[in-house]
Amino acid sequence: IDVDWLVMSLSMEQDDDVRRGKLAELFQTRGLEEGFAVKFEKSLESVGTKVQQSARENAAARASSSSNSDDSEDGGENSSYSVEYTDDGKSVKLPERTDEELQLWALVDMMVQSKVIFKKMNEN
Repeated sequence: IDVDWLVMSLSMEQDDDVRRGKLAELFQTRGLEEGFAVKFEKSLESVGTKVQQSARENAAARASSSSNSDDSEDGGENSSYSVEYTDDGKSVKLPERTDEELQLWALVDMMVQSKVIFKKMNEN
């Protein structure tokens, strides 16, 4: 199995619990194979770099596109926003996360989780 493909497909799972379960299962079956943890870590870094670069390029394209659209009726606020509530009950408008941002957070989570899983495996 191509480890880069494996990392990429896992990082596209947006549900943290599902992704963590799949990661734990993966390490249960392949974690003790010689060199697997190192390959997995290198692949996380490689895939993360590619996704990060793609996110930067897409953000630059969106920024360029929004600065060129002067006929916007909403004063340039044409991006999607989600509303979140703070502890004091006030609502705050936050920009919705892009797919790349969600995938980058998933990759960071996978880095942390894989290290924890591997450490537990080595303790046993």
